[in-house]
Amino acid sequence: MDDAGEIVWSYYSDARISDVEPTRRGTFLFVTTDNRVTEIDVLGNKLGEWFAANRPEGPGEGIGIPTLTMHHEVDELSNGNILVMGTELREYEDWWTSEQDPAAPRNDEKVMGDHIIEFTREGQVVWEWKALDHLDPYRIGYETFTPYWIRRGFESARDWSHGNGFFHDERDDSLLTKPLPPALTWTRAVEYRIDEEKRTVKQLWQSEGYREDALMTFAMGEADVMPNSGNVLVFYGTAGVVTDRSLKWSDVLGARGNRDPNRGTRIREFTRTYPPQLVWDVDLFDTTRRSGVRWSIYGGARIPRLGRME
Repeated sequence: MDDAGEIVWSYYSDARISDVEPTRRGTFLFVTTDNRVTEIDVLGNKLGEWFAANRPEGPGEGIGIPTLTMHHEVDELSNGNILVMGTELREYEDWWTSEQDPAAPRNDEKVMGDHIIEFTREGQVVWEWKALDHLDPYRIGYETFTPYWIRRGFESARDWSHGNGFFHDERDDSLLTKPLPPALTWTRAVEYRIDEEKRTVKQLWQSEGYREDALMTFAMGEADVMPNSGNVLVFYGTAGVVTDRSLKWSDVLGARGNRDPNRGTRIREFTRTYPPQLVWDVDLFDTTRRSGVRWSIYGGARIPRLGRME
């Protein structure tokens, strides 16, 4: 899409895409909900494909990578390797059965934890990180007991960490990721200052605040600083973006939401000032108003042009 909102390029995949990343050589990597990573050029030619070797769908085309799933995030590193979010499943005794009642009976449960893998384009795993090796498996967050992984072929699996993404910092080769779903609040982009020595975080800026047309979305999204202007581009994720704070999510995602003429998702650009100024606003929705059609944006990125990024 260009800055006038006109579609200048598109690609239709055979499964729902949950993340797309432009590469340094002008191609695109994307991860789909059937646990695959695919690389294509701007003409849609498939240049490579990798799949989670232990996925419920079984073997696929391309190269199998030893993980259970591929979900939410894929990225190309400066060395040309691919980084993807996967999962593993472990069983724990005396585990929680409620995220709200600490006195609820305990049970033996299957717990799904995130597994981040770096691999070469030839399929060799060169690095991996498993959340269940480093974080307390008995610490849970909201929505742990939703059927997220059950619907995706993993019977009785508890959605423990549910990482939505990661960020690779090339300055020190570190990785920032966000496991453990938090409580739902209003949607905004936030800039923090992190003091690694003191282990403190200070908020420096936010996009929405309590402006009257502040948006709410219940999942996914992305925020990127624009390299030239310093403005922040915000992608609002899952369909169900609303400005009416009196609505419950059951209304937003149900029949009342389907009748909402503004149903869809949004992209906004803000100045990094206080208060922030809204300088660009794109509304994406299904113009046919078909019941049940839900538009969403997992994330996005600004690219100067199609083709090579360098």
